[in-house]
Amino acid sequence: MNFEHSIDASHVNSRLDRFVCGLYPAQSRASIQKYIKQGAVQVNDKKVTPHHFLKLNDMVTVNDSVLSVLVKHTSAPADSAKKNTIARAAPVQEPKVIEETSEYLVINKPAGLLVHPVDLPSEENTLVDWLTSHDPEIKKIGDDARLRPGIVHRLDKEVSGVMIIAKTSRFFDYIKNQFQNHRVKKTYLALVYGKMPREQGVIDLPIERHATEPRMAVRSKRQEGKYAYTEYLVLKQHPTCALLKVNIATGRTHQIRAHLHAFGHPIVGDPLYTNKNFKPIKTPGVCLQATELVFTDAEGNTHSFSLPPSSLFKSYL
Repeated sequence: MNFEHSIDASHVNSRLDRFVCGLYPAQSRASIQKYIKQGAVQVNDKKVTPHHFLKLNDMVTVNDSVLSVLVKHTSAPADSAKKNTIARAAPVQEPKVIEETSEYLVINKPAGLLVHPVDLPSEENTLVDWLTSHDPEIKKIGDDARLRPGIVHRLDKEVSGVMIIAKTSRFFDYIKNQFQNHRVKKTYLALVYGKMPREQGVIDLPIERHATEPRMAVRSKRQEGKYAYTEYLVLKQHPTCALLKVNIATGRTHQIRAHLHAFGHPIVGDPLYTNKNFKPIKTPGVCLQATELVFTDAEGNTHSFSLPPSSLFKSYL
């Protein structure tokens, strides 16, 4: 007889391999992934990938032969297995599709979701896992289809907002060229500490990786580093913080976060770029959101996609 599990709300958006690993903690993830690839573990009676994201009321089925192997090697008691399942079930909100064509996919990436793994195999849920489950053909697209299929630009794991993903090699090359030539408009909303000295301004200091810390270092123009260009406009000034509209012409790692920190006004909720001169403002996340993306297609048509401010900003609007 088959072993079945109905997916409830606590496991929505969990990856299939992680869900099964939670049920059978004595098994390695590699062995679980092997069973899934063989079709021995299915979702709604269909063969899926190990990175398949589970939905509410999905039925996960393990067939007889695999079940006997799994039970034979599982020595943890039922209570332990249950606890392990809960510990592993930390699903990130699933990306929302804003628009999809045969050429590209525009999404709203949630905060907390890493865009792509640094290496494979990855122990963390990524946007790439969701993309390749959503459209397996994306696995073939890009300069590094192994790690970053379809990815032409990134958002930090902690940052939510609008992203575009290429679905064809033709569009990948086209939109990549637009990004490289700074023809894609990228607009962000940011909440920063302190009183801004000017209503609007530009930060164009070079950026490079910090020598000893997991963050970027902003250098003076006389020092080495990659060119980076950030514009800001104050939308609202509060006594202890300011709401900014930010546009970037370049897309360096942590660019906005590093630039505003170096400018003396770090982003509220950012655990990496902090300033002890400011009294911390409690917030559930990094107050930075990609709110608008504008580009042109191969036929010269302009496309604009925008998002309303997330809940992080509501009390400051």
